[in-house]
Amino acid sequence: MRTAIEAGAEPKLLQAVEAVNDRQKDVLFKKFSDFFGSKVSGMTVALWGLAFKPSTDDTRETPSRRFLDPAWASGVRTRAYDPVSMREAEQRYPKPCTSGELEFCSSPMEAIEGVEALFMMTEWPKCRILNFEILNTRPKQPVMWDGCNLYDPDRLKTLGFRYFAIGRGERLT
Repeated sequence: MRTAIEAGAEPKLLQAVEAVNDRQKDVLFKKFSDFFGSKVSGMTVALWGLAFKPSTDDTRETPSRRFLDPAWASGVRTRAYDPVSMREAEQRYPKPCTSGELEFCSSPMEAIEGVEALFMMTEWPKCRILNFEILNTRPKQPVMWDGCNLYDPDRLKTLGFRYFAIGRGERLT
């Protein structure tokens, strides 16, 4: 976009794509709040991934950040695992970390102990290969929102999960 503007062109299509991509970052919280309604206040959820992408600690403008702010405003507590960016996130969110709204966990499985829902936010390899039979027993209920579209919706459904992925919808049949 910057190159087009510098060349004197108006990149309307690129601006539209950027606007759509920006709105997508808010979809996960909306889907979560639509699913649970007024029950979200007081819930605890797990986030796998805080960084913008794997192999970085950069948490600026990440999908997790766009989820966390409205979640906390709605009374949702969060447990998070990220193999690289937790120190960066702790500096970015000092109050939620000290008030208990954001708890950092040492593993993906620790993060999902007793939560009401799981959110896949970053494509970390450690979170990609999972034993779903064990995963199904850790949260209070097996509900997953996948912001990375990592898993096969039909497989998760057969294992008892309510599985929502961006752009795919829920498999009901």
